[in-house]
Amino acid sequence: MNRPIHILTIAARGEPKEQMLRTLEAYCDHSLDMAVLPELWLGDDAPPETPDGETISQVSRIAKKFGTYLLCPLYTQDKGRGRVNSAVLLGRDGRIEYVYEKVFPYWDELKLSPPCEAGSKPGYYETDFGRIGIAVCFDVHFTALWRDMALLGAEIVFWTSDYSGGASLRAHAVNHHYYIVSTTRDRDCAVIDITGKETYYSTGTGITVSRVQLDLDREIFHQNFNQDKIARLLSEHHEILLEQNLFREQWMVLSSNSPKVSVKTLAAKMGIEPLRSYKFRSEREINPHYGGITENQGRKT
Repeated sequence: MNRPIHILTIAARGEPKEQMLRTLEAYCDHSLDMAVLPELWLGDDAPPETPDGETISQVSRIAKKFGTYLLCPLYTQDKGRGRVNSAVLLGRDGRIEYVYEKVFPYWDELKLSPPCEAGSKPGYYETDFGRIGIAVCFDVHFTALWRDMALLGAEIVFWTSDYSGGASLRAHAVNHHYYIVSTTRDRDCAVIDITGKETYYSTGTGITVSRVQLDLDREIFHQNFNQDKIARLLSEHHEILLEQNLFREQWMVLSSNSPKVSVKTLAAKMGIEPLRSYKFRSEREINPHYGGITENQGRKT
């Protein structure tokens, strides 16, 4: 495992704020890279707060105490905006590093007073452990947002939600080849692999706590134009493992068993193109020949 990251998720519905904070602090430790809370963990009718308000101050202390990034969803109210469904990313020093604003509020959020306003940009941030994406609940249904996170280079997407998501998350992972880690008010956590397979799922009653470790150095390569190069890579670097050979997809998943040898670094040096890059490059070159269908041209149902 070349780039291991350690993640803690807390999933619950309707638990008191004080109990959630006690649980978060009790399960954090100094090995963590990221801790994640679920959307609406403060409740559906929680009033919006300023980014420097009470809740962020409380979770900031925990992030700083354990030296971990911490993703805290809550309604914010700042800079003349009445309500935004935000996911606030705190750095290892407890300071706010990034705020993602949910691009697609759910219909009920538009009926709140004040109503929830939409964000305008995909969630993306470069942490010290890797490039992350952030999405919230209803965002799961809008594929362009997930494609944009892939184009930006996200290696792992954190999805906080009111519900579990299920197959929708697997679809995004298999199309864009990043990990997805969810934590929800359905009291569950899921991890979706870069191949689209769900590799971890945990649920329970009350508060569900999950600890997972992922390797951000794993990569998928298509066999097209890569087979000879990959054979050479494997023969010259025995630390690199052919982890999976997916014959039907013609994909090859490579990983490293050494902390000093990186699959992604060696592949780049040898000109071995990752699957995600291959697909986007193909799209760019072929798209000028494809007219596409607009929504107005689509079949009415």
